[in-house]
Amino acid sequence: MNGYTYFQSINIEQKYTSFGVNVKPGLDYFISKNWTIEATIGEFGYKNMKIKDQEKGTDTFNFGLNLSSVTFGVKYVFAK
Repeated sequence: MNGYTYFQSINIEQKYTSFGVNVKPGLDYFISKNWTIEATIGEFGYKNMKIKDQEKGTDTFNFGLNLSSVTFGVKYVFAK
């Protein structure tokens, strides 16, 4: 070791386009005319990402019915 340290910094900028869709299946139970209690479980999804000036993009698929991802909510429906 000669006592000198050499650092080199590289700055790279990439532009990309991304598109995705997610669907969360669930159930609504009407407790009155406009109020519901809802529950969703899992999710199904698709995502595409393409880096500029490259021919191929990446496709990601998401499929899951995980019981630890169950969500509950209350919803007001304006038109019924």
